Amino acid sequence: MTCDGAPTDRLQIIDRGVVVCENGRIVYVGEATPAEFQHLPTRDLGGRLISPGLIDCHSHAIFAGDRAAEFGMRAAGATYLEIAAAGGGITASTAPTRAANDATLQRNLEGNLDRALRTGTTTSEVKSGYDLTCAGELRLLRCISRVAAARQQRLVPTLLCHLIPIERRADRDAYVS
Repeated sequence: MTCDGAPTDRLQIIDRGVVVCENGRIVYVGEATPAEFQHLPTRDLGGRLISPGLIDCHSHAIFAGDRAAEFGMRAAGATYLEIAAAGGGITASTAPTRAANDATLQRNLEGNLDRALRTGTTTSEVKSGYDLTCAGELRLLRCISRVAAARQQRLVPTLLCHLIPIERRADRDAYVS
């Protein structure tokens, strides 16, 4: 499909099309290689789909711990609040994330990003939110930035705290401040 400024009803699939890249940028998309690009090396992609990189605008790819059991609870109809009351949700990731060292967190993040890249995600907003202390959230953001510096994927580190940590619920206003 192309999005050349045409109305969306004119989007089209180009079967066995050509994409020409120069210096890391797409300079032509069409049905045949124009004469001015004939000298460039070619690569047959074997009928694969070519698509722009996908953008994940809300990920929590940096954490430690395992919340796989929650999928079964959700499938059985449990609500987010019911899962949280049973010890699941963000609270279940807080202690393992706090306990993990930077190398472990960065390795976990890289694994999550590798899986996303294999399915086409080239830009990802990576939110913190699993430590819930000022120092811990800043540590997560630093880990995200270190990983971002070594990857081709574009990462956008973002601070996000979903909830008040259990140990601070009695002084919510002070925590928020």
